[in-house]
Amino acid sequence: MMNKSNEISANQVFIFIVSGQIGFGILSMASTLAEDVGHDGWIAVILAGIITALLICLMVATLKRFNNLSMIEINNVIFGKYIGTFFSVLAIAYLTYTTVLSLRNFNDVIRMSALRLTPPLVLTSFIIIPIIYLSWYGLKYICRYASAQVVLFILVVLYYLLLIKYFRFTFLQPIGASGLKKIVEVSFSPFTSFIGYELLTFIYPYIKDKKTLLRSTLYANTFTMVFYVITIVILTGFFGEVMLKQLLYPVFSLARAYRAPIFERLDLFFISLWFPMMLSTVLVYYFCAYNSLKRLFNIENNKPKSKILIWSFTIMVILLSRLPKDMIQLRSLFDQLGYISTGYVGYVFICYLLSFIKRREKNNEKAT
Repeated sequence: MMNKSNEISANQVFIFIVSGQIGFGILSMASTLAEDVGHDGWIAVILAGIITALLICLMVATLKRFNNLSMIEINNVIFGKYIGTFFSVLAIAYLTYTTVLSLRNFNDVIRMSALRLTPPLVLTSFIIIPIIYLSWYGLKYICRYASAQVVLFILVVLYYLLLIKYFRFTFLQPIGASGLKKIVEVSFSPFTSFIGYELLTFIYPYIKDKKTLLRSTLYANTFTMVFYVITIVILTGFFGEVMLKQLLYPVFSLARAYRAPIFERLDLFFISLWFPMMLSTVLVYYFCAYNSLKRLFNIENNKPKSKILIWSFTIMVILLSRLPKDMIQLRSLFDQLGYISTGYVGYVFICYLLSFIKRREKNNEKAT
């Protein structure tokens, strides 16, 4: 029986996917692109967004071939119970890995920008409390919380407009100086900042109006792409590619650039806008990992077992988030995440191809 608290509309999928995509990748994206393609990073973002849109179309087509199933059940259908369970465990490990890295990054960003003296374990424990709460009550409530981000995105863009007088178009010229080949190579490389759309494979059964799912997901990806392009253009036009290469989190450096006549520390206000965005990214991956474990162990509607699972999973996530030694190692692990997510998307398409073979075998059995 479907848990009603997990049912969402295709419109709510929009904010869910945006929450998965926008959060952490944008913080260091500008500096990474400046190292790779200089001031042409915004072009690479547009191409990466188009590539991601094509992958979304293929992913939705894959899900439609399996009637209302998540990736956990699809694995069993294609590979059988035991091999399918093995692949499901790998998929959940990917979700957990992303949750752990996002939680640790969120912790480090807060400590670096605001609460420098707070013990990391204490800070992590407080961060995860609302994540546990919302995940326990269901996907519907997660999307309602995440919908408040629309206002935050508007406020961030308004802050960009305050800095427009310092913007220099010469920092963006000449367009295409890095060369088309280099820009295309960067666009096709595993782009961590656009991951989040693959979560569709874990929440697909909970989406009510699936006919408009593709449109909503493409809108979400377009929104992410436009927001990324605006941010990269503003950062490049403000700092220039030479300075961008030296900044760890250019977005936060931009926050310190404007001095408001009334607000003493407008930068702290701007940085605080990112906290709900980063929390949402951790939240959506945490929920998908936890909910997939419930589906794997078939305890989705068993509250006592679900309580044991959520607390066990939470403790594991907190402990694993403390394993990276420093921010350099954390950034290296995030780079690997791009390859892992690309591998997972490739696996989904392999399932798509195998579904044709599986259907042909069933038709042959019926014929005999």
